[in-house]
Amino acid sequence: MSGRHVEDGGEVALEGRQREVGRLGEIREAQRGIGLVSGESLTDRVVLTAKNYSSLIGWSMVSAAESARSMRARNYGVAK
Repeated sequence: MSGRHVEDGGEVALEGRQREVGRLGEIREAQRGIGLVSGESLTDRVVLTAKNYSSLIGWSMVSAAESARSMRARNYGVAK
């Protein structure tokens, strides 16, 4: 968080939200690129949206695990 204070929590949350919106755009773009976006019915769009959010949650979990691993490697949060 590079020198941010607790009061800046809302700002950090907004940055995280922007990152997730960007990732969702990347997921949609990738699916268009491989031809997954084909149906235009409501059911097809709902299923595709569910797949998009599933991918986004998975990506976020992997990112969180990588961050936790990195923090642990630097002994962040270890009581002295």
